[in-house]
Amino acid sequence: MKITETQAEERDQIEADMEDLSKEDITEEDGSSRISEMIRSRLGICEVCSGDVAKYTCPRCSIHTCSVRCSKIHKEEIECSGQRNKTAYKPLKDFNDLDVLSDYRMLEEIGRSVDTCKRDSTRKVTRIGQELTVHLHKLRAACFKRNTRIRFMPSVMIKHKENTTRLDWRTNEISWRVSWRVPQLGVSFVDEKFPEDNEIGATIEEHLSQLKSLENTGEDLKEQIDFLIAGGRSSLRILMPAEMQYKYSGKYYLLELGKSLKHNLRGKDIVEYPCLVLISKEHLSSYQIVYEK
Repeated sequence: MKITETQAEERDQIEADMEDLSKEDITEEDGSSRISEMIRSRLGICEVCSGDVAKYTCPRCSIHTCSVRCSKIHKEEIECSGQRNKTAYKPLKDFNDLDVLSDYRMLEEIGRSVDTCKRDSTRKVTRIGQELTVHLHKLRAACFKRNTRIRFMPSVMIKHKENTTRLDWRTNEISWRVSWRVPQLGVSFVDEKFPEDNEIGATIEEHLSQLKSLENTGEDLKEQIDFLIAGGRSSLRILMPAEMQYKYSGKYYLLELGKSLKHNLRGKDIVEYPCLVLISKEHLSSYQIVYEK
């Protein structure tokens, strides 16, 4: 096993100190005690209590502590797991045999995890190489004809399980599941079967009125709902996250309230179903908008 310069210097220093000890008139017990103390003193003073010589080094954050109690305190204060970060950067010049062995073991663990997931059908996380069911294949083809790209998640994902979007093969019409979120009110609601030819803002007032009529709706929330409804559609804006496009990450499309859902989804990517955000026009400046050409 190769020894780094630092380790060699520490070894030479310890050997020199031991030679000095051998020349002194001390008992064997005292000598071993002093040697142990010198080795521990290389870590310095405990960085938690500052009252004793450090004995331990945290594998994750390299903090030196003198006892189990101090080690627990440092984990609580800086929320340290105490486990070595296997992917932390380390210069090649500082690499030793232990680091290579550690990396090799990590790759073995990853290989075992991948193999376990491949054997367990409920833990597969990709649709690559898997055929879509008949209704999903036809739904994707119908969306493609409407210039809308729909992506499906693995069957075990919650968003896929709750998707109620369906294509009526006889009429060739799509009924979308549409998820709504109203950040100003801190509420959300869902249209399970929203006809694609309906205006996108057709059910907003209905949903808000139903929310207001609920028994557990507080007075403050009712006032905010009244404020949104009183302004009419002209005071509202509907946004949709720009999905599956890295350059638009974190940005939103501004949809047209007076147009149908089919019209608003043209040229856009959808993951399972549309997730829309309802805001007042005063809050529009808080969002990054993708302006289509």
